[in-house]
Amino acid sequence: MILLTLAVIEILAQTSYYVIFKERYSLNNLLSQIKQERNKLHQADFFAWEIIHPYLGYVWDFSDNEKNNRSQGFTTTPPLVAHQDKNSLNVALVGGSVAANLGTFLEDEFKRVSGLSPRIICLAIGGHKQPQQLLALNYYMAQGAEYDLIINVDGFNDIVLPIVENRKAGINPFFPRGWSLRLSRYTNEKMNALWKELKKAVPEETQFVAGLSQGFGRQSAIYGILNWAWFKKLSADIGKAQEKMMDQQSKMEKSFEEAGPSVHYREVNQLYHALAEFWARSSLLIDNLARGNGMEYYHFLQPNQYYENSKDLNEEELRTAYMENQPYRQPAAIGYPILVNLGKSWLKNKINYFDATMLFSPVKETIYIDNCCHYNKKGNKMFAAYIVSNILARTNIGKLKSSLKSRQEMH
Repeated sequence: MILLTLAVIEILAQTSYYVIFKERYSLNNLLSQIKQERNKLHQADFFAWEIIHPYLGYVWDFSDNEKNNRSQGFTTTPPLVAHQDKNSLNVALVGGSVAANLGTFLEDEFKRVSGLSPRIICLAIGGHKQPQQLLALNYYMAQGAEYDLIINVDGFNDIVLPIVENRKAGINPFFPRGWSLRLSRYTNEKMNALWKELKKAVPEETQFVAGLSQGFGRQSAIYGILNWAWFKKLSADIGKAQEKMMDQQSKMEKSFEEAGPSVHYREVNQLYHALAEFWARSSLLIDNLARGNGMEYYHFLQPNQYYENSKDLNEEELRTAYMENQPYRQPAAIGYPILVNLGKSWLKNKINYFDATMLFSPVKETIYIDNCCHYNKKGNKMFAAYIVSNILARTNIGKLKSSLKSRQEMH
């Protein structure tokens, strides 16, 4: 009777899972659904891990002293203050989370097509926008960093986050993302309590997801349904903490330290153009910095699903990666054409600038994995191939190899 009852419950669980997700239950499918849900829901849980940096706005705190000291708060393995040596090509990668996700793909692509062994120094962090890319390069080069190539992948954060987050919260649009939240958690008692609530909820959910693969009965749909319900509860806790923080931020009176100098525009379209020009000037300054130090700079405007006609989104992408009520949608739809036009008029003929917004236009398969801006493995591989091919078309691969060879001979 017990076995029969369990069998009936398992059949019901299998059926329920199929009705909910339109696919049969497996542990891999469950983990995939959870990954999609986390990407979709969590927009502010970065505050649980990030800390203020005196020059760069913010970096990561890995809760590991050895890793923090080695990486200086970036998701990179090679030293940030890298020196040219006889064996490696030093490639500095700057931008936001899309750039950070490209690191390993760029490394593999460089090796595949050129035979070079690049050392990808990732100075990209989720939410970073200009001038954080420019400042990061200046900061580490001032410490003696020697890069051969600088790759900047950006655009989305630069035109969207100041509109959606900074402007709405009454913060200077050129200040780092969530600047008021980062400061007020130290100065505002209520905000500090909300931050602690988020700081507790995020690791709980992370540890829960990490342990799913080891759970007893993980091949059973009963296990999947129960754990999906518990995951939704943990995610709801994070969502509530996020909403409380954002709501409190919008209501609280901000000091000059928290809000920065006020900037007024008669209409929002003027702000879009000011942000785009700020983005373009910052790129020109990086190019000047690179040229003045014997380095090559390459700037890529990242693709985004909300840029009209940039990709024919399939059913899966329309369901998981495109939302009419997503706050990022309208700013991206309005801002991207401005970036594209400014890239043509300001950047294209002055620096190594590439508009990659139409890269995925011929692709029918799924590329976008969330309703913000991120790509799956296929998308990252395509973008990395596009970046490397354009770099090698502009630079002399023989020159790069010759540079490494001369270093080897010197040693």
